[in-house]
Amino acid sequence: MNCVAPGTVDTPMPRLGMTDAELADRAQNFIPFGRLGTPADVAEVIAFLVKDRLTWMTGQTIWLNGGDLMP
Repeated sequence: MNCVAPGTVDTPMPRLGMTDAELADRAQNFIPFGRLGTPADVAEVIAFLVKDRLTWMTGQTIWLNGGDLMP
């Protein structure tokens, strides 16, 4: 089994009362890639993980966060 550990993704949850401009400014200042992730970013990694050809990978956590956390 593998898992995806996404960072802050541009959905209603991380807004916490912030405007789009405030959220974009915060992302630019705190996330090395300078933007929030998108649901499509997460979906691409999940699509990779569920491919039939991925037969030798197990027990991995994919940290998907634009460089915000690099364990």
